[in-house]
Amino acid sequence: MRVLRSKSHRVTAWTVLALLPLLSVGALTASAQSGLGAFFTSVTNYQSGDESFKQGYAAGTYDAVSLVTMVMRQSGNVNNQVVGFYQCLNNQGEKLGQVKTWVDSAVAHPSSDKDAIVVLIARACSFSVSGTPTNFEEIYQYTTRDGSFKNGYTAGVFDATSAFALTASQAGIDSQKTQAIFQCLDSLGDRIVQVEQWINTALGKASPNDPAFTVMVRACTL
Repeated sequence: MRVLRSKSHRVTAWTVLALLPLLSVGALTASAQSGLGAFFTSVTNYQSGDESFKQGYAAGTYDAVSLVTMVMRQSGNVNNQVVGFYQCLNNQGEKLGQVKTWVDSAVAHPSSDKDAIVVLIARACSFSVSGTPTNFEEIYQYTTRDGSFKNGYTAGVFDATSAFALTASQAGIDSQKTQAIFQCLDSLGDRIVQVEQWINTALGKASPNDPAFTVMVRACTL
């Protein structure tokens, strides 16, 4: 169950990120040399994943969007921080399993079993975070998840952060548009499965090689 549920209504917009070109680095791979916008999960990768992976991806993308939205509310311009966050994640290895292993290590020593996973990941990457964003995944939940869910969660955080970083390096991240995409995802329901089901529908008619997160953003602008 998601915590700190927002009751804000949906606001449409955020075409900037949806229209920016994202750089594919192949199925479920991303190298330390990959440019901003690299991603692990194409539409095909997502659709071929099991239920656990899909729910992990839904939680990871939601939590990453929520994190960036919260930090922007607090401090305004976070372009440099987001680029640094992405570079940190990207430096953990060329394969999803390598990044997931690093994530597991980064969250291994929390101060509380209620710590948000995405906050622990961000802090391990020196991304300054004060407070806790609305989130799906906390320590007490994450530690009980199977490897497929954790892979999905890691991919979701990576893909969303990478897309934000690309936007930050080009047009800059717009706070109102960031809030719009968060409110779109937040309006889908309190359970991970509700977000997952919406993603399944959103990706249903997309091109197989499109980045899954970009398709999600586009669906939020309709």
